[in-house]
Amino acid sequence: MRPETFVLLFIIVMICVVTALAQSANVPPAMREVLAANGITDISQYPDYFLNAKVAPETSSQRYIRSGYHINPSAGGLFIFSRDLKLLGELYGWELLTLPDQSIVYRQNEIHFAPTHSVQISVFNPVTRKDKQIYPPKPYQPVRKAFVERVAKVYRERGEAWFNQHNHHMDPERFDSSLVGNVAVDPSRRSISFTVRYGDPDNANDPLPFTQRVVVTCAPIDPVEQLRCRERAR
Repeated sequence: MRPETFVLLFIIVMICVVTALAQSANVPPAMREVLAANGITDISQYPDYFLNAKVAPETSSQRYIRSGYHINPSAGGLFIFSRDLKLLGELYGWELLTLPDQSIVYRQNEIHFAPTHSVQISVFNPVTRKDKQIYPPKPYQPVRKAFVERVAKVYRERGEAWFNQHNHHMDPERFDSSLVGNVAVDPSRRSISFTVRYGDPDNANDPLPFTQRVVVTCAPIDPVEQLRCRERAR
């Protein structure tokens, strides 16, 4: 082999090696590696697609990394990491909205085979790492109190035997409720809003003869620690 040919081949090989190393250095780690680095060694409960997913910011301006997984139609999980992949929180639910301060509004998990499903919403602040349930508001407000009384009347008319037969909790405060549409944020009013439907006419496990739509407004979103929700009939 001529010396100049050898030198050329050597240069090509070195370029390939350097390129490969650079590419490998830029490959984000898999979730299983990130969890291990954060001291989570029991990963048997998480699906493979989630563990094999790469963990990296979606944009250069994203302050926190969110990575979620599906459990069933009523449940999921959501991990929150800093940009340097430090674990900030594990939420049991799925994200609905990110607020301007990067706090995460999410819907809490439900028991999939329960006779009724009531929407519950919380907000997680990744700075303080604190979690707060904001919906439904307590103490109950007039529109919810009135609906609970209507449900309680129906339950009394059914009789206890019906509830035993259907393995039902008999608690009128746990009536079906669901989100209608998306959660919207209004930065100028420092609030979020959404619509909830009380009752589910298609639920054979709790066949209520009526429903009620309510509008929910929650404020202020900054600081989220002061966030309170109010319900009114639509």
